[in-house]
Amino acid sequence: MIINGKNYLLLERRGCEFFEGSERAREESDVGNYLVCTPGEMIPAKNGRVYFLGFGVNDRYYWRSMNKRTGHPLKHPIKELVMTTAMTLDTQFSDDRLSWCDLKMEEAFYQYPRKFTCENILDYVNSISTEHYDAIKWVATFEFTTPAGENFTPASKIVEHCKAHRLKWENHYDGKVVCLHSGNYKFLCYEAIRQDENKSAYRLYMERI
Repeated sequence: MIINGKNYLLLERRGCEFFEGSERAREESDVGNYLVCTPGEMIPAKNGRVYFLGFGVNDRYYWRSMNKRTGHPLKHPIKELVMTTAMTLDTQFSDDRLSWCDLKMEEAFYQYPRKFTCENILDYVNSISTEHYDAIKWVATFEFTTPAGENFTPASKIVEHCKAHRLKWENHYDGKVVCLHSGNYKFLCYEAIRQDENKSAYRLYMERI
């Protein structure tokens, strides 16, 4: 999404914020949340597909089956640490029938362990995408439908959504602020995603403040 001349990679914070006591994660990662993802299938890739991407974190291990000194097979493979706070990847794309994960893309990703950082997320997405993203913008989204041609205000839809899902919101000088587990969010923009003669569907974006 281009805002003031910068193309932002939109990511939602779907997991828990880093737990208190997670010193290693806090030292080695600036993401701050255990699972982040795109709001939908919205990354146009060089292979012609459009992807949903999810990024997570774990300690990366592999099972060594050869003796380091002799090169002979081990009777019992040994589990060895490759990297702490390593980034994980989940993919999804859809065709006319179903949605799929891209195992080939994920296998290629895991050949090169990398830390779970904002810089590494951007670098990876830019390496596969036909678009170049300048920075990450943290967002929360929800979808709603209205009768075709009905007028509405984003503020009214935000309040409806909060009431329906028992979310806390506050009135600020520049609009409604929604209080979520991952931070406070205010209105950014909305877009039409489906329309027919009877109803229209929209996705509303709120940015983390």
